Amino acid sequence: MKPSYETGSLSFEELMQALAEDEPHRRLVLWICRQNDFQRRSLIRTQLHEMRLKCAPAALIALVEALENPDFARRAADFLADGGH
Repeated sequence: MKPSYETGSLSFEELMQALAEDEPHRRLVLWICRQNDFQRRSLIRTQLHEMRLKCAPAALIALVEALENPDFARRAADFLADGGH
């Protein structure tokens, strides 16, 4: 299956740019992305549960769900570690 870098109607770049401007969520996503596959998936499930309970924005939930894809997670980590450029 070909990896998708789209979540909903927003492109990867649009999501990452919005995230780069939101420091707490940027740090959270970067931390999740830097974990090994098993830990990343476990953290994602925990975060999604918390986010849904707190009625987080749908775009943020979609982004965290997309982090289950290892290629997406690597690309996100590279983008965010580079300061969002």
